[in-house]
Amino acid sequence: MWTVAVALTGNELGLTAEELAALSQDALETRRERAHLRLADAGAHYVIDGIWSLPWVLDDIEARLADGEQPQPWCMLRSSVRISDERPCCRRHKRR
Repeated sequence: MWTVAVALTGNELGLTAEELAALSQDALETRRERAHLRLADAGAHYVIDGIWSLPWVLDDIEARLADGEQPQPWCMLRSSVRISDERPCCRRHKRR
């Protein structure tokens, strides 16, 4: 199963639309980056700011499936668990 996490308008940031709009650009970018990293570290295959990016993600998943790719249970690139030297953590990173 492919997983898509929502950084800005999802639970990770936890702000209402009004609170989000009231943030300074610097504060917004800092929180956005932190949310993206936390969600990626949690294993999301994709991290998007909001659902407006979902059509692009679905197109990308369809293309990857058409190429025969199946999702990894989760990317272990940032995990403390060491993976084998024979395979990359996932297609996106192509490294161990």
